[in-house]
Amino acid sequence: MKANVFLTLCILIGGIAWYVSDHGKPAFSKTDISSLRDDIRAEFSKRNGVHVTDVNLVQESQRRVQGFVKLKVDDLGEITKDCTAVMSIDDGQSVWGCR
Repeated sequence: MKANVFLTLCILIGGIAWYVSDHGKPAFSKTDISSLRDDIRAEFSKRNGVHVTDVNLVQESQRRVQGFVKLKVDDLGEITKDCTAVMSIDDGQSVWGCR
């Protein structure tokens, strides 16, 4: 009997901990990540003499995406920049940067 009560309490506490930790908080969706790719491509394509050859992003966690953008720059050749995007836990807004 005591074992059943203990097991039930463990399951209940584990469920509450899971719910409180990340349930219901903003997270990147596949659509968000696709939009980030488009934004990165569009931003770098605005620059004269810069041609985007590839944008690759991978979701590292619910609110963090990492990857790279490959650029072909006139007179310099191909350059790869590391990119990161993070999402605010409060309002779901995201910001990205490549260096």
